[in-house]
Amino acid sequence: MLVLVVLFVLAAACTVVSPLPGSSTPVATPDLQVARSSNTPLVPGNVATKQGTPDSKYPVIMDVPPSIPEYSRKDWRHWIDQDRDCQDARQEVLIIESSSPVTFKTGQGCKVVAGKWTDPYTGEDIYKAAELDIDHMIPLKNAHDSGGWQWSKEKKKVFANDLLDPDHLIAVTSSANRKKGARSPDQWKPSDQAYWCEYARDWIRIKSNWELSVTPRESEALQLMLSTCESNP
Repeated sequence: MLVLVVLFVLAAACTVVSPLPGSSTPVATPDLQVARSSNTPLVPGNVATKQGTPDSKYPVIMDVPPSIPEYSRKDWRHWIDQDRDCQDARQEVLIIESSSPVTFKTGQGCKVVAGKWTDPYTGEDIYKAAELDIDHMIPLKNAHDSGGWQWSKEKKKVFANDLLDPDHLIAVTSSANRKKGARSPDQWKPSDQAYWCEYARDWIRIKSNWELSVTPRESEALQLMLSTCESNP
């Protein structure tokens, strides 16, 4: 009997009491501590995609390491023609994202010259392919700083040309792409605030899927943008 009492006291000491949300009634919960490390996300949980299906954990929050190899754009080879149909990744995105049938420079169908695209950053409609850039949702320099510097050149190439995620590469106006550059959400946001929710969700999902980190300031900016969602994860 004495042993049972001692075990009960020890078990009680390992819990803390906290109220249920919206209630003053306390309930015992495990006493957990979250450490700031490269392996522990400070904001754990699932993030909903734009369709509302939770599928990704929040990326690990950490500052950019003070000493990492210098970024070199040539290490992130793009645009490649992976299926060898004469249409490289840029052309593939232009074809996929045009809301009307595209026209090509020649009958071979290798280079897109016209179509109809809506820049999600500005809401502007564009009809000439020459006025568009293909933007990496996560800029290559940002991916490098967030952990991609450790990748092989082959993995960097796959990231730079990823067509599997429809939000990884997007057609935007050249001016919007230049303004964004390699900036993260704490440094630059789309001018069309109606796109902030989707932008933040896509950014988080892609970083999570590729196991890339976010900085504390970046995380704060993402949370601000997520607050514009009708259903905030």
